[in-house]
Order: sequence, then C-alpha cells, then structure tokens
Amino acid sequence: PDFEEFIEVKNMLAETMSTWFKEAEDKGRKEGREEGREKEKIDAAITMKTDGLSYETISKYTGLTIEQIEKL
Repeated sequence: PDFEEFIEVKNMLAETMSTWFKEAEDKGRKEGREEGREKEKIDAAITMKTDGLSYETISKYTGLTIEQIEKL
C-alpha cells in the first residue's frame, strides 16, 4: 500500500470513530435527560406524599405506580 491509501484508511477510521463518539455522546445525553425526568417525578411524589395526597392522586400526576410511591 502506498502513502495515499494509508491516508485514506486513516481518514475513514477517523470518520468512523467520530461517528461512534457522537452516537455515544447522544446516547449519554438522552439517558441523562431520562434520569432527570425520573428524579423530578420522584421528588414531586415525595412532596405530594408529605403533603398528604392520596397515592392514587400522586400516581395520576407523576405516572409512578402505587408500589413505587409506597417505597418512597
């Protein structure tokens, strides 16, 4: 293989790695947002539970199950 082929392979590898890193970064951001939304639901449920709302009402507004709320 000559130098030009080497450079072409190097560039292809760099492009592939860049794509992989971007996909991993995007996945990490998505997972972080999902975890943040779940934490907000839990925090809201704890506040509602402390304020004496029924588990059914908490479930309705947070989307958490009764079992999840009982464990808080």
